[in-house]
Amino acid sequence: MKDEKVKRKPWVRKRHNIIIFLVYWAGWIMVKLMYGIRYDKQKDGRQYLILFNHQTPFDQFFPSLMFHGHVYYVASEDIISKGWVSRLLDFLVAPIPIKKQMTDLKAVRNILQVAKEGGTIGMAPEGNRTYSGLTCDINPACVKLAKKMGLPIAIVRFEGGYAFQPRWANERRRAKKWPWMEAKIARIIEPDELKAMSEDELFKAIKEGLWQDDAEYVKRTGQRYYHKRNAEYLERVLYVCPNCGLSSFVSEKCEVKCQKCGLTYTLLPDLTLEKTAGSITPDGTGGEFATIGKWFEWQQDYIRQLDLNTLNKDKPLYEDHGQYSHVVLESHKETLIEDAKIRLYPDRIEVDAGQDTQASDAYPTVFLFKDVLATSALGRNKLNIYLGKELYQIKSDARFNAVKYVNLFYRYKNMEKGDHSNEQFLGL
Repeated sequence: MKDEKVKRKPWVRKRHNIIIFLVYWAGWIMVKLMYGIRYDKQKDGRQYLILFNHQTPFDQFFPSLMFHGHVYYVASEDIISKGWVSRLLDFLVAPIPIKKQMTDLKAVRNILQVAKEGGTIGMAPEGNRTYSGLTCDINPACVKLAKKMGLPIAIVRFEGGYAFQPRWANERRRAKKWPWMEAKIARIIEPDELKAMSEDELFKAIKEGLWQDDAEYVKRTGQRYYHKRNAEYLERVLYVCPNCGLSSFVSEKCEVKCQKCGLTYTLLPDLTLEKTAGSITPDGTGGEFATIGKWFEWQQDYIRQLDLNTLNKDKPLYEDHGQYSHVVLESHKETLIEDAKIRLYPDRIEVDAGQDTQASDAYPTVFLFKDVLATSALGRNKLNIYLGKELYQIKSDARFNAVKYVNLFYRYKNMEKGDHSNEQFLGL
């Protein structure tokens, strides 16, 4: 049998740098017009491992303006499962696909191959775009990978991107002043320094460099972000009420309202929250929240302390409608049910195919958490479910909250392991 290294095709191609050279100014104009960004530059021509926090859907464009040559970005497998579009992207820029929330040895091999071939690599160690304006949990696996590559590490921090275009929103805001957002090189860790650092020291440096709270950024800079529907679609991220616990929300214009108790908050241009209806009852589960970030942190803590064993396993906690698909990795998506009922229970997710018995016989419709390997939220309203070697996806309506599915799945897994600490990972 031939050595695997002999069979692997080169990842780094000359055409990638040519394409970047040809489209550089078009990209510059696009991000300036769309995001009004001010960014640092590091045009020394060296090869880097670029680590950045994830705030906007266009984050991968910014380091390409900041650093010399083509950047090979690590991207979710969803981007390579779109048929001809994925094949075109692979030819033009060759992203490195990775399975979110899973140990993906193939992705690691591809990253190391790109590094060996002299390519600069860009990745978001969070593995998730922030829902709250706070940097998500950093995957500690990035430390061993960075150590193994031995490249200079550029830690890039985006500021104001969430405030300008929240993940849960459909539209960008209008900023009070320029720049609308910023991209800063927080730190460069040179190879000699990297070699001398312990894994714990490197992990700490990465977390500190990538940490961002956009509410604090807005407070510090005096920036304001305006939109006539400032809070619309906040129900994509909020699902725990300080009065009711597990609940559902509805948003309209600048307000978000609990559907159980009527507690209502208004989201202001400075990213602060103002309570405009209802009150926190003395026996409520939470308190007042000054920002979405504070509410989200409390929501995570609430789920970390929730005992799923006390909940009725025969009654769904939530029910949604959505498109149910089978994702054929590195190829395409196959729609199984166009409009299915999706039910979330304390220990499983069920997909109701209705009258479509053919689909329910051919593919799984009950996902027991004990058998599922991982779940992840993609974009605004998509949920990935990893079952064995297969990947299934639910894409629901505009107000779908995928966060609750991910959070409750990981809470189940943490309870299964007997881990009851408040530092549990909940998938985001």
